[in-house]
Amino acid sequence: MTMTDSIPYLSEETLAGLGIATFDVIESIEALIRGGAEDTVWSAPKAVIIPSDGRYMMDNNYRYSLAVMRACLDQGVQFLYASSAATSGASETFREEPEFERPLNVYGYSKLLFDQVVRRVMPTALSQIVGFRYFNVYGPNQRYDAYGNVIPIFTNRLLNGLPIIIFGDGEQTRSFLYVDECLEGIRRLMKSDYMGPVNIGSEEMLSINKLAEMTMDIAGKKLSINHIPGPLGVRGRNSDNRLIKEKLNWEPNWPLLKGIQITYKWISDQLEK
Repeated sequence: MTMTDSIPYLSEETLAGLGIATFDVIESIEALIRGGAEDTVWSAPKAVIIPSDGRYMMDNNYRYSLAVMRACLDQGVQFLYASSAATSGASETFREEPEFERPLNVYGYSKLLFDQVVRRVMPTALSQIVGFRYFNVYGPNQRYDAYGNVIPIFTNRLLNGLPIIIFGDGEQTRSFLYVDECLEGIRRLMKSDYMGPVNIGSEEMLSINKLAEMTMDIAGKKLSINHIPGPLGVRGRNSDNRLIKEKLNWEPNWPLLKGIQITYKWISDQLEK
């Protein structure tokens, strides 16, 4: 049995097509305690990143995950959960090691707190526990409204003839992971003996300004880019893949251009329906 309560930006219809059932957090914990899991349990509590909602974040990202993990350990069930690249926060090195983990907000802290618990229980765990630190996953079937990833948001605005809007000067840098490679990384980790948090991301980093220009080139449109005040996050972030390469002899390597081309066509097709 494979369950999840949230995979970032994917609809329940998309998850159903992947053979993954969504569930209520409390009901899932009760089912696990009753012995309702037989194979693998996913835990990806909803990504609530509003700093003022710290108690809700701690419930979702720490307390609920802790309850599910304990139930899985009691039953010897494989436990896969969503950690976060936000655990690195202010660090300039994004490795899966405590010395590089400096969260900037309650969201990142709640994720790191659970990762630290995982590290403590790993030596005695009889079933696999893996925490995926995703770096800006994007691709078909993702939301492309204001709450989606920046790539589908840019694409949606271009297809509607609207200017690109960027917070700040646009020189902040990020890396982006195409969804197929995200799933391939998860699949490989599930079949490995690796335990603990691990980055799943691309090392191809670029500025948000360059990302906007790339998307416009794919669209064949040259619209204006408006820089406005707004939340900036960290100045730069991209995946450090040394650990995943060491453990799997594999890392994500799709060119960003290729992934955006596929995503652009998918969103275009959706808007034409």
